[in-house]
Amino acid sequence: SAEAEFLPANATVKQYSKVQSGMKVNVIVRLDDKLIIHPKGYCFDVICDIYSTEQKDMKPLLIWSSTSTYLTRKTHKSDVKITYESVMKDSDTAELVDIQEPWKLKGDLGRKYASVSEDYNPIHITAISASLFGFSKGCIAHGLWTSSKAIGVLTATSPSLIATDDLSPSSNKYLEYYVEYKTPIFLPNTVILTGKQEDKSSNGGKYIVQVVSAKDKSKPHMKGYLVKKSLK
Repeated sequence: SAEAEFLPANATVKQYSKVQSGMKVNVIVRLDDKLIIHPKGYCFDVICDIYSTEQKDMKPLLIWSSTSTYLTRKTHKSDVKITYESVMKDSDTAELVDIQEPWKLKGDLGRKYASVSEDYNPIHITAISASLFGFSKGCIAHGLWTSSKAIGVLTATSPSLIATDDLSPSSNKYLEYYVEYKTPIFLPNTVILTGKQEDKSSNGGKYIVQVVSAKDKSKPHMKGYLVKKSLK
C-alpha cells in the first residue's frame, strides 16, 4: 500500500488585524528551504502571509501570517539526529479542568468537511480510500476541522480572547494560535476536548487545549494554545 505523502505536524497562526468580508488582500505563499528531521520522517514549512491592500497611497499591511509544518513519513537510521522540536510540553496539558467537552464524531465527518473545505484527500473520505495510503484502521478526521472546532468552543468560553475588533496597527496586539497534531482521529470516534485558562489578563488571557481519546485520555490527538500578545 502507498503512504499519505504529507500530514500536518503543527501550525502557528498570527492575526494582526480584523479580517472583514470583501476586503482586498494579497496572499503570498512560499516554502521554507529548511528540512526538519522528525522522529517519523521529514518536515518542511509552508509560510502564508496575507496583506490588506485597502489603504490608499500606503504599503500593503500585514494582517495574517501562518507557518504550517508538514510531515512526510520515512524510517530513519538509528544514528540520525532529530531536529524537530515540540513547542508543547506534557506539563502544559496537565489538569485541563476548565473545559471538558466530549465530541461524538460520525464516520461521514471527513466527507462533510471536505464538501466545505474542498480538501478531498482520500485519507479523510472512506475507510477503503484511506487504507490505500497506509491508514488500515479507517479514514481520519481533518486536522483543520479538529483545530477549528476547538477554536469554536473557545469563542463561546472566552469571547474576549477570540475577539478581533481590538486588533489594528495601532493596538500593538495580535492573536496567536498554535496547534500540534499528535495522532490521527479515526472515524467514527468519541474524543474529548479539554482546556484550561492559564491566566486572566484584560486581553482574555491564554487558553491551553487538547483533544484526547475518550477511551485513553493519556493519548492526545491534538495540543495547542490561543493567546493575545503584545508586539515588542
